[in-house]
Amino acid sequence: MPRSGVDKGQHSTFDDANLRRQRWKVWGSLILSGLLLGLMLGRLFGPNSMPEEPPHLLTVSADGRGLALRFNRQAHVTAEQLNGALILHIAAQAAAQQGEWHWRKRPVRWRIQEQENGVLLSLVSTQPLLGHWQWSKVEPGWQLLVELQ
Repeated sequence: MPRSGVDKGQHSTFDDANLRRQRWKVWGSLILSGLLLGLMLGRLFGPNSMPEEPPHLLTVSADGRGLALRFNRQAHVTAEQLNGALILHIAAQAAAQQGEWHWRKRPVRWRIQEQENGVLLSLVSTQPLLGHWQWSKVEPGWQLLVELQ
């Protein structure tokens, strides 16, 4: 059983320097724990924590330059060329649609198909198609202009 008083040259209580050091360690660990807990809660319940619904296709129109698709928000687009057709994968939601317009006196057919991770826009003509696309801010929403070359 420990006794009070001097035991082997040491006191049974901490000296003031050790006690101050221990207090700083306790306060530091409490502050660090509070900071980490706050960061975790902020990550869970922050403004970007709720999943957003994907952009929606509003309208499709064709003109002499190409095909204009209007969305409520900007979407991610990737393109590929497959057997002369220009195919765009768009991370958005849209109903299946199709249409046709004339570009350089040649018919061009377009078709929008739903997929599980977005929509597929296919452009097909009697000659191989090349093109590029660009986003522009319009009211209301965003416009994706697919220009053929």
